[in-house]
Amino acid sequence: MTREIASTAAGQVRGTLNGQLALPFAGEKLGLGTYGKNGCGIIALYNALQLLGRPRPLGEIGADLVRRHRLLFGGLGGIGPRCIAAFFREQGIACAGSFSCRRLTESCGQGAVLVFTVMNARHPFRGFHTMAARKDREGFTVYNVGPYDSGSRRCASLREAFPGGVFIRGFRVG
Repeated sequence: MTREIASTAAGQVRGTLNGQLALPFAGEKLGLGTYGKNGCGIIALYNALQLLGRPRPLGEIGADLVRRHRLLFGGLGGIGPRCIAAFFREQGIACAGSFSCRRLTESCGQGAVLVFTVMNARHPFRGFHTMAARKDREGFTVYNVGPYDSGSRRCASLREAFPGGVFIRGFRVG
């Protein structure tokens, strides 16, 4: 997918996003947080919509979630897994969740789109991260894996995207 990076979240309409801290709008407010520090969940929703062929401006997604008070701790905690499921259902997009990475991925067909949240390490104070992925013949392409990664990452299994981390919950969407 082409990479068309806008200078503002409101202007970001096409192309997948990676490296949230390196984006031109990383410092833009998102509730009490910013897209760079707390926007991984909203970027994952945006990327999933891109992968599903149903693009929506990133700034619009963020503003909608702020307006509906769907951000954890006013945005300092990003978005929680329940908000992910609610967001897709409100968009009329089918969404099936699992607390098991194995169960989430074992029956994924080629082209399946996933959004998943992990703990960055075994200790919760190391933070959480939400990413989007697409299944293909060789495994998965995962988007916004690292805060400064400029591209997506190819992984044979979804677990390769978060070594040392802990899977919290994931959703197959679309």
